[in-house]
Amino acid sequence: MPKIALGIPTNRNVKSKTTFCLLQLVANSKQEIEIIVSSRGYNTSENRNYIAAQAVKRECSHLFFVDDDMVIPPDTLDRLLAHDKDIVGGVYNTKYEIQAPVVEYLDDERPTELFKVGAIGTGCLLIKTEVFKKMPQNYKGLYVYILSIFLGLIGSKMYYCIVDAYF
Repeated sequence: MPKIALGIPTNRNVKSKTTFCLLQLVANSKQEIEIIVSSRGYNTSENRNYIAAQAVKRECSHLFFVDDDMVIPPDTLDRLLAHDKDIVGGVYNTKYEIQAPVVEYLDDERPTELFKVGAIGTGCLLIKTEVFKKMPQNYKGLYVYILSIFLGLIGSKMYYCIVDAYF
């Protein structure tokens, strides 16, 4: 059974609705889950880096990022794991007045099943920790440019985000 790091980067408090949905997710999942909440960094990106380093250090097979204000269905983790992709996430909208999906589509189509994207937000994102092991680290042992861009070369392999369109 895979060991999953549930990573919540925050520079504020985790919303109560998020806490409740994550408790449901943990209760409904058959996976071994380690929760890592980080508010150590100056910004969310630094917190994501710290969480990724901890997931690798703790020998987790996957890292499941969830933003501190997300509300997701309790079967989200299991659904994403079932796809068995290096990087897979759920499409969700921004919380601005004019909402838009947090995804960079590769074309004009809007599929209703699993599809490739150029980039996706980390608010609901599952990554195999093997991906991080192929990335360069800085002097603090944190992953350089982690989660800033996903479409790019890591070593000699191209990684694309894969998205589950049913969120």
